[in-house]
Amino acid sequence: MPGAPFPGEQPEPDPAPDGSSGGDADYVITAGNLALLANGTKSSLLAVSNLGSAITSRINSTLDLIEALTGFETFVIDASSLNDLVNTQLSDELVVSNVGDSDFVRVVILLGEITPTGAPTIVLTNDTVGYELSVLTTTSEKRLVFDNIPSSFVSSFYVQNNTGVTLASWGNSIIVIPL
Repeated sequence: MPGAPFPGEQPEPDPAPDGSSGGDADYVITAGNLALLANGTKSSLLAVSNLGSAITSRINSTLDLIEALTGFETFVIDASSLNDLVNTQLSDELVVSNVGDSDFVRVVILLGEITPTGAPTIVLTNDTVGYELSVLTTTSEKRLVFDNIPSSFVSSFYVQNNTGVTLASWGNSIIVIPL
């Protein structure tokens, strides 16, 4: 159940490895993302002048994901355990049992629209190690990329919400990509 107490003592999180990042979703459809689309789709999309920030954000998030996952075996390990996750609580246990020959993975966390407060972070943690990324305090969907995480870490881990607010009730997902 979401928010279940963490087994054992909570480790002090380390900064996320180099290459990790977190930020707001982008509201402009980038040229790189447009290049992924067929010409007819691209023309239709560009012809609409009032898409709105929420729709363009979803389009960009989807196209970013498609581009990031091209050529990778991907594990969408959870699309609901972060829904309504209360501040300071841990998700259900997350498990990826086979990442092939990869020594490292990328963990991508997509969060539905929230307005974090204070000095917000999201932490990936297990019984011994924690990785922490800062979260921007603007009202938007969030994309956090934990890069170069040891593959053994994802055999049993949790996500801790330290954003100062309860996470959105939908639009959250966790993706693991072997590197």
